[in-house]
Amino acid sequence: MLQTSVEQVQEAYETLGDISKRRRYDGQYGSIQSQWMTYRRALEQWRQAELQRTHQKMNGARERERQLNAAKAARERKREEQESWRKGEEKEKPGRAEKERLAKERSRQAANRARAEFQKGAIARLRLMKETEAEARSAAVLEKARQQQTQKAQERLAAQATEHEAIIETEVFKDVLSFLYWMLEWLPSS
Repeated sequence: MLQTSVEQVQEAYETLGDISKRRRYDGQYGSIQSQWMTYRRALEQWRQAELQRTHQKMNGARERERQLNAAKAARERKREEQESWRKGEEKEKPGRAEKERLAKERSRQAANRARAEFQKGAIARLRLMKETEAEARSAAVLEKARQQQTQKAQERLAAQATEHEAIIETEVFKDVLSFLYWMLEWLPSS
């Protein structure tokens, strides 16, 4: 690089030292300066693009590292939560088993009470049904007995009426006989 610089300086010195070369250089100076400015702008743009790519790479690497750290922290939090939950479960397991046992016991007792209430209700309904049937049978028996008593009373009344009629007839007959005897007594004897 240093050798190239010395060669370039030497070439520039020779060009500027020779008048014809100097005129040709002066004629091309504007174009060379324009090319040099274009080159410098292109070089600056390239440097800026490289710098931007480097920044983007660094930002991307930082972002990936941040995401990895966040994922690692999330995994660690999740692991800690699971560990905490597991420890809580282990602590609560005896209590939960007792709660489950008590719940089953309450459920069994409630079922027994419900069964007892159902049986009690069934017995009460059966008793009521039997009482109703007994009352119906009793009413039927009473009705039959009443009918029999009524019939017997009617028969007795009929018998008494017949007997009474017979007595009346006998009494009437006796009265008639008495009257006839009395009449006979009053009648002159012939």
